[in-house]
Amino acid sequence: IFLFTDGIVEVLSESYEVYGPNRLLECFKKNTKNNISSTIGNIISDIEQFQGKIPSTDDRTLIGIQL
Repeated sequence: IFLFTDGIVEVLSESYEVYGPNRLLECFKKNTKNNISSTIGNIISDIEQFQGKIPSTDDRTLIGIQL
C-alpha cells in the first residue's frame, strides 16, 4: 500500500514542469522488487533530482506499507 500527499506530485522542476502522477507511477514500477524503505528512498531521490534547486512550496508525505 502506497499513500502520498499532493505535494509529491506537484513538485516543480527548474523549468517549471510538474513531477506528476505518471512520473511517480513509473518510479514506483521501477522499484517493485525492492523493499518499501528502498522504494520510498528511491522515489524521494528521484523527486529531489527532478526538482533541482527549486525550493519546496508544499509539504510532502509518503507512506508505504509492505504486506
